[in-house]
Amino acid sequence: SEVLGTVDRANKEVAIEALLNTFEEVWLSRQLELVATRRQPLTISRQETVTELGLEGQIIAPATSKPRVSSAKVTSLLQRSRRSVTKPTSPTPFSPPSPSSPPDTSHQTVRLLCNTDSIFETLESHQTSIQSVIGTTAAASFTDDLHRWQKMLQTIEAVLGVWLQVQALWTQLEVYQSSEVQTHLPAQSFTFSSVDKDWRDLIQSATANPSVMTVCLKEGLLCQLEKLQTSLLQCRAALVGYAKGQRDKCHWFHFIPLDDVLKFVCCGSHVEQLSSLIHKLLPHASGLLY
Repeated sequence: SEVLGTVDRANKEVAIEALLNTFEEVWLSRQLELVATRRQPLTISRQETVTELGLEGQIIAPATSKPRVSSAKVTSLLQRSRRSVTKPTSPTPFSPPSPSSPPDTSHQTVRLLCNTDSIFETLESHQTSIQSVIGTTAAASFTDDLHRWQKMLQTIEAVLGVWLQVQALWTQLEVYQSSEVQTHLPAQSFTFSSVDKDWRDLIQSATANPSVMTVCLKEGLLCQLEKLQTSLLQCRAALVGYAKGQRDKCHWFHFIPLDDVLKFVCCGSHVEQLSSLIHKLLPHASGLLY
């Protein structure tokens, strides 16, 4: 029986060693999938272009050089829309003017982390495997390695979880690049601008070397992501409060979600975009005559 016990323990040690080798083989080769997503520029002036995205991720069409309308006129413009809406049978397509110089594309494309389900499934499977062997007599010789891998996998899981939350918030709050929001929420716009720069730097670094272990185990990354998340949550709270205030100025806004209210407010200086959104208030209208 002593021989059988020794053989059994040796077999378990071999299994644990194979498990550790599997961890190393899998995670050294696993990479993040960062998919390029195009952002359509919104012309603010002749020298400044920004990207504007609604809270639900809907890209807003670019503005032309038509006269600007202040946000204070949005309500009156909507109230006159019943007399000036076009029939949905033959809407006039909008074509932006040809730029006189090549557009700045530095902020038009950004990479977003996608398809992380398989990574989380592997993380769960490997952490379960560690829990099943750690503390056993056969694992005595591998205790340090098992604890090291356990900590690394927990860190990877935590970083990816916060990364996805920050990514979702950042995508929603790109509307802070709207001139309307910047005018009414200057402090939060400045905060978002700082977060936006740090976030894009993180994405650029991850794109250069998308190895899961290289990216997620970077010293201080989790703390940095948590700070970005806190700042974005504050920006979102201010944005929601601003949208609620704008809703109270026009009773029509009470019939649509806050996300859509914010889109109307942010498009107050861009009649073409406001025209493309009017169907949310007037379902049978396809646009505005102006």
